[in-house]
Amino acid sequence: MPPSGEQGMTLFREQRPDIILLNVVMPGLSGHEVCRRLKAEPETRDIPVIFVTSQSQEAEEVLGFEIGAVDFITKPINPVIVSARVRTHLALKQQSDMLRSLAMLNSLTKVANRRKFDEELSLSCRSAVAQLSLSWRAASVKDVRCRWCCWIWTISNGSTIYTDIRKETAV
Repeated sequence: MPPSGEQGMTLFREQRPDIILLNVVMPGLSGHEVCRRLKAEPETRDIPVIFVTSQSQEAEEVLGFEIGAVDFITKPINPVIVSARVRTHLALKQQSDMLRSLAMLNSLTKVANRRKFDEELSLSCRSAVAQLSLSWRAASVKDVRCRWCCWIWTISNGSTIYTDIRKETAV
């Protein structure tokens, strides 16, 4: 268990757990902010988050669901209930992962399909733009437009297909 929200974010990015039980009140980043950040990142957005808190107001529960939590457990906790909810959300996550995997593969050849290619390209480009953005911000460069270009070569039926993707991104 990480003792703070910042350490939790680092741990979640590195280990990519199947489920996260997250306290709403933590030192540093609140549980709500950690959940917002997890749901904003493509690498962690599909990890189910269950809030565990002593706050039992309906507004708190609604806020948790609005920012991306899948469940809400109030303290004091009942281990049987927590175990049942974790098992349920782990089963849903496993099914979701399986469906996502099947959607990314050609059912006959089991080779990654165009959807998988497009998703990986999008993730790679977003990651590159984010890294450039961080380095430019560190260098105090303001209002920079990043023009990136990807050329993709694909061999299909013995022929070469050339695709030029250009995009301008504000960072």
